[in-house]
Amino acid sequence: MSEKEKAGIKSISCSLPSYFLPAEEFAEGRGIDRKKLEHLGIKGQAVPNENESVESLMAKSIERLFDEFEENPKEVGYLMVTSEEIKGKGDNLGNRIISLLKMREIDLTGVNSTTSLAACNPLPSLIEQGVALAEKRGEDVLVVAGDRSIYQENSAGEETQGMAACAFLIGKEPKVGVLDKPSGCKSDFVFDWWRPQENGNLPVFDGIASMLSYLFFTSKSQREFKKKNGIESLIDYAGNGIIAWHRPSEYMVELGSALLYAEEKGGLEEEINSYLSKAKEEFSKLFNPEFAELFSNDGGEALARYRKLQEEGAFKNLHAIFKEMNSKVLKKVREKKEFKEVYENLVKPGVKWPNYIGNSYTASIGTCLLSALNEKDLEGERAILTSYGSGANSTTLSLKILDGYRDHITKIDEEVGKMKRISFKEYVDLRPK
Repeated sequence: MSEKEKAGIKSISCSLPSYFLPAEEFAEGRGIDRKKLEHLGIKGQAVPNENESVESLMAKSIERLFDEFEENPKEVGYLMVTSEEIKGKGDNLGNRIISLLKMREIDLTGVNSTTSLAACNPLPSLIEQGVALAEKRGEDVLVVAGDRSIYQENSAGEETQGMAACAFLIGKEPKVGVLDKPSGCKSDFVFDWWRPQENGNLPVFDGIASMLSYLFFTSKSQREFKKKNGIESLIDYAGNGIIAWHRPSEYMVELGSALLYAEEKGGLEEEINSYLSKAKEEFSKLFNPEFAELFSNDGGEALARYRKLQEEGAFKNLHAIFKEMNSKVLKKVREKKEFKEVYENLVKPGVKWPNYIGNSYTASIGTCLLSALNEKDLEGERAILTSYGSGANSTTLSLKILDGYRDHITKIDEEVGKMKRISFKEYVDLRPK
């Protein structure tokens, strides 16, 4: 079967909100050293106006697939939605999006609609599921992801905020890319970050523990991908393509890339294994079955336990593991000329435009893929996606990019350019009260 005869990605669209808050405006307004944001790779954040919601951006991104790329909504049999923006138990976000599309004279009321609620990670898995469905049923599958990240004022994390929605149309006769290998995954119960209702649905997290969890799970899913597919080096497998990561900030993407380089090219696999084993042991102590049961039965009690762990300094061992791994391995790798060349070629194209959008949770990996497809000629090359979701899990997926793909994707640089620059005062006025 040729690549054109397989099911794969037919088109990809992206929608961003109306406003853009530059990093320098945010830094001045919050009294933060601008160099901190430069260190994190933050150029600014996408901000919605008073009438924009996550579901309206998701509906807009779907509409663009049919209007701009002339796809046919009558060929769609499934709508798969992933987001953290669920209003409550029993809410099927997909149904609300279908209703918004009816207002745009796009009728998807005859499709199967499902909603996946999870932190950040599901998009690559849904793409893989969508391909399998399209192969079996011969119908197109819509996969759409969208989120707005928002944190408490003056908190760690506020500078990483962002918003976006991405839609993937999957079916026969693909024009953007096809899967070339089964995915690799790693999942376990590690609550490094979550949005409890008891905290006004705002995130509760430990920054260092979250970074270490990100490194642990992305590394494990990449290893599983290599093991499953008989691949020795992900960097070599990517070739002249790209490796796109879930991007909470570019700093975390660079750390993940340095860990991968240290393992595959730096001869430091034994050291990396030692740090990851220590991290696994510490996570198992903190987030054991008893904690999982507390979370399952009573979110409020789990939140109280989590805050008590923070107050008692229970994360200090995780902090120590990250600090040692960073100082003895990752910082040194990031300074190497060879690593910088690999990073600039394989990874940097995928974070260029998301650095202006901010963290869009479930849509993040989609914006990073679009950025790479926009910035680099990837015809005939591979795009490797490594996503991450707190809680925690990671998926690594590989796409073979097809000739002519540029005519079937949103130009994300132009979308970033359409956002209107706002002041810090305007941003504060627009924040949810």
